[in-house]
Amino acid sequence: RLEGANKQYRTRTMISEGTYHHVEKQVIARELDRLVVAGKTEPIRVYELLGMMNDAISEKRSEFIEHYTRGLALYRQRRWNEAVACFEQALDRSPDDYPSQMYIERSQMYLATPPPDDWNGVFILRMK
Repeated sequence: RLEGANKQYRTRTMISEGTYHHVEKQVIARELDRLVVAGKTEPIRVYELLGMMNDAISEKRSEFIEHYTRGLALYRQRRWNEAVACFEQALDRSPDDYPSQMYIERSQMYLATPPPDDWNGVFILRMK
């Protein structure tokens, strides 16, 4: 199920929350989303594997991850404009990052049409 989701997020390697918790001390990863995959009802967190913990990471890449992570937190707090600003800063450091572009689009959509009060930030993946 994650293979199809990975294609939609245009990432290289997507791992589930369970897998992440087994390897989090050995890998560099970023949370992509909380989603419900086709055929399931409970949301899971999914992560993109970015590298190994002992790999050298550039300052630019580190800043990218920092801005993206902050943007995701603001997005979940419904602070859409601030989230967009963070994702734009992430894109300044990694211009082809589709998840940042996706969250800008979602944030702008929610600015125009806010989600219901009980919105929990979960995305329902309709396609396999």
